[in-house]
Amino acid sequence: MMNITINDSDKFEETIEVFKNTIIEIQDIFDKQNNNMLKIDDTEVWNSDTERVITSKYNELKNDYPNIIESLNNYVSFMNNTVESYKKIEKDIDSSVDKNLDNLNVN
Repeated sequence: MMNITINDSDKFEETIEVFKNTIIEIQDIFDKQNNNMLKIDDTEVWNSDTERVITSKYNELKNDYPNIIESLNNYVSFMNNTVESYKKIEKDIDSSVDKNLDNLNVN
């Protein structure tokens, strides 16, 4: 039996896990930044035109946070599906090779 296997799928899966953890870290940064902006807004310590511009720009960006996280999670799903597809293809190729070898060995 001759199997040809690409073992990089394990490395790819490790990379996916790192990416998933990075998404959690990004979400944490978003949450912390949001809390900081709420504190600034609540205290009214910084009340100026600059504060209003920064707050306005932040609020525009903040609206994108859910889409950013969703896009990153969709990419993780894509990567997981890709790994699974490659594993299936490898298995199918191995099966085909085994079948062909068995047919060759009949004689």
